[in-house]
Amino acid sequence: MFETKPYITSLLILAGTLVASKLINLIFERVFRMAVGRTKTEVDDRIVEILQRPVFWSVLLLGIFAAARALPLSQEAFAPLSKMLITGGLVVWGLAGVGIARVIFAELKEKAGEEHKSTLEELLPFLDNVVTIGVGIVVLLTALSIWGIDITPALASAGVVGVAVAFAAKDTVANVFGGISVFLDKPYKTGDYIIIQDKYRGEVIQVGIRSTKIKTRDNVLLSVPNALMATDAVINETGFDPELRIRIPLGVAYGTDLEKAEKTLVGVASSHSEILKKPSPRVRFRKFGNSAIELELLAMIAKPANRGRIVHELIKAIDKRLRKEAIVIPFPQRDVHLYTEK
Repeated sequence: MFETKPYITSLLILAGTLVASKLINLIFERVFRMAVGRTKTEVDDRIVEILQRPVFWSVLLLGIFAAARALPLSQEAFAPLSKMLITGGLVVWGLAGVGIARVIFAELKEKAGEEHKSTLEELLPFLDNVVTIGVGIVVLLTALSIWGIDITPALASAGVVGVAVAFAAKDTVANVFGGISVFLDKPYKTGDYIIIQDKYRGEVIQVGIRSTKIKTRDNVLLSVPNALMATDAVINETGFDPELRIRIPLGVAYGTDLEKAEKTLVGVASSHSEILKKPSPRVRFRKFGNSAIELELLAMIAKPANRGRIVHELIKAIDKRLRKEAIVIPFPQRDVHLYTEK
């Protein structure tokens, strides 16, 4: 005799599923969206909007699964249906994951300062592709596993290809991760004056995902791989403050009035229009050298880009003033004593 009870149960489950799905949409529209609409950011609004669809489809797919389970179907007939439902759920949630990642990336780009926008314009498309491909691979491999398809040979082949590609692109990968490290640690930013390997000095004009571009004082564009920037020592002359201290080492002859020499040097520095008054210039005597008492004139300037010119002007002014004050800067000298036998 034909039994109607399982079919009635299945229809009731489907009806309940439709009602639950509509209820889910209503909860999202009336509760979640209203709640996140009160916040200042729009990120949560977009995330809730993205989550609404996979939650709706998940409830619907679970309802279809339960309705099919209530029917007197054989295992051979039920198994493909259940696999299709699970695969559909994987695809829906995979798309939702990619959508949420893109919302977060867009928010990062919007909130980033001007010094990091150029980096993010290169970094975010790369991360978007990584997330999209990664989610796609996970969904595909999981779906193949659900359908009972042996993926071991494919994984082995992919592993060999992956090793070959990684070896060929190891420098590019190192530079990309170096760029991410520079972006997160922020050892420098656009406009800073940095020194690399104690021989390259210039202004950072762009921080990219693969390299950092520096304009040297010779008006030469220097492109440095970020792998080097992330592992080598970088001296940032404007890391804490745009003001920069300059040092002018020199020596005065033994027997010189040191108080007079100190006042003379401080006066020369203070009279320069680009030397800051606070902190004021100062002289520090360092040691008794072989031919002179060695010292340093220390002074602060406002713009690191002008360091070379200001040092040039100060040296000329110091030499002129010391000559006028009869303060001698001795050159290296040795006394040689000859003894002759009588």
